[in-house]
Amino acid sequence: MDYLVDKPCFSKDYMRQLYPINRSNLICNEGVCFIADMSLPPMGRLMFYPQSIISLRDNSLGTEYERGRDWEWDDTRCCLYLPKGSRIPYFEAAEMRGKGIKPWDAEPMGFDETGRARIGNAVYCENQWHYGKTLYITYTAEPAATAEYPVRNFYRPELLPKTVKRLEAGEKLKVVFFGDSTHTGADTTSWYKREPFTPGYPVMFCRALEKIYGCSIEAVNHSVGGKDSNWGRQEFERAVLKEQPDLLLLGFGNNDNKYGRGLEQVLDNMKYMLETTLAHLPECECVLLGPSINNPDSGFMTLTHHLCEPYRHMERQGLRYCNYFDMGLDILHKKDFLCMSGNGIAHPNDWTTRIYASNLLSLFVNWDDPRVCEALRFQG
Repeated sequence: MDYLVDKPCFSKDYMRQLYPINRSNLICNEGVCFIADMSLPPMGRLMFYPQSIISLRDNSLGTEYERGRDWEWDDTRCCLYLPKGSRIPYFEAAEMRGKGIKPWDAEPMGFDETGRARIGNAVYCENQWHYGKTLYITYTAEPAATAEYPVRNFYRPELLPKTVKRLEAGEKLKVVFFGDSTHTGADTTSWYKREPFTPGYPVMFCRALEKIYGCSIEAVNHSVGGKDSNWGRQEFERAVLKEQPDLLLLGFGNNDNKYGRGLEQVLDNMKYMLETTLAHLPECECVLLGPSINNPDSGFMTLTHHLCEPYRHMERQGLRYCNYFDMGLDILHKKDFLCMSGNGIAHPNDWTTRIYASNLLSLFVNWDDPRVCEALRFQG
């Protein structure tokens, strides 16, 4: 696996960090946050046991923190911790669960004076209180450990033959994204015009395909925050049929929880949109974007996990399912949710945005193809 890496070092170039986790033992800019609970020092967990820690930086990637002064590794507990006098900000465990923070549905509705709101037993926050405590770490791990990491999405070109043929021929491809806020790029640093300006995963995905295949992609994103599958069905003709895409990436279901939609209604809406696309646009192929994982403490996951199997069973030639939910669970088993999210409740941050992009790319590229290695090779 280490053939992907010329030199294990820190980099801001997200295009060099799109290989799936199981493909290299260099872990680039993994999200990490420190949490103080009881009398223990603030601690942060990593995905893998580190062979060597290369860099720990703030959310902008501009400030590097010093080992010994700002952070240390505890081999007994297998985690990072903050020594006294550290400059690194951290979360208090009780505060993470919303202690003393105004509920979202209180009057007047919305954020409190600190820019936070409690949803369930989780905190929704888009400002420095949250993102300022999410750091990014680069390190090397044991190759055997990363190689065993679960693969959730696979390259099966026979299921998307028209799209793969266009890509291989270097043709122009029109791609339409249609879904909720998860698919807008919300809460990445580019969304807020902050360093390092990491774009949303739809932009990463399209740029990577262009770089790998030498094709040209016209990307249209009609995703809108807060919308559910009922809205998607109502707006479908405008957002999809009139655009006449070659490839549709469709992602609803996350917000249907909020509006109390039943499982059958969501599935009926999704089937309608997919079947209508395939019937009216016979040259278009579709990817059904699986529901994303939200903060389990927020109460937003009462329905979404029930969508995964029905979505998976829709897969056939011309229609792929991209499994985002299990990918998120794999991370949540090893990490605190705040490391993954741009706002504490939902939406991928810069780190998980890259993981979303690499999982979607896995439907369209063979990671052993020399062209992929050439286009995305990490060179420091």
